[in-house]
Amino acid sequence: MIKKEGVLLPKLAAFLTIPYPKPVFYGEPNDDYPFPFLGYTYVPGTFPKGLTDEQRVSSAVALATFLKGLHAFPLQCARENGIKHNHRNLLDIAQRKEKMQTFLSTLSVHISEEDRDAIANYLGQVVIDRISPREVLLHGDLHVKNMLVDEAGQISGIIDWGDLNVGHPGADLNVAYSFLPPQAR
Repeated sequence: MIKKEGVLLPKLAAFLTIPYPKPVFYGEPNDDYPFPFLGYTYVPGTFPKGLTDEQRVSSAVALATFLKGLHAFPLQCARENGIKHNHRNLLDIAQRKEKMQTFLSTLSVHISEEDRDAIANYLGQVVIDRISPREVLLHGDLHVKNMLVDEAGQISGIIDWGDLNVGHPGADLNVAYSFLPPQAR
């Protein structure tokens, strides 16, 4: 994936409105370090922890504009550069629900009965209808640990592009729930 990332990331520049690391060199495995790697440009910022709701809301438009640009990237170009379709199966809600229910059964000994019941009730309400197919280029792992903010709490960078894939745009919208307060969704 690292070579694909190294080829595709520079091509995103005309589509993205938030800074992101651009590859500047590719390292080949050798006796000192047996894995391939990329060297990137530096993107300033810190993880968005401790932000107020107002600070988070102030980045909503920038984040939406970023996603609109990313999702407009030509799919043919992404595919020609080896980007795979939905490699993490993010929108198979039935499978994800089943995994969560299994996980909850093993977690039950570590949490209160009240919490277990609340999670079980939530999972019971998850609808497993199939989502209408639609394909765009996805970041694939867009959440608060892959975002950077400046000193004012404004979004200043998107990092960790290792899960680039083609799939439904809804797969990148989890950031709306993990980062934005309800009034900004």
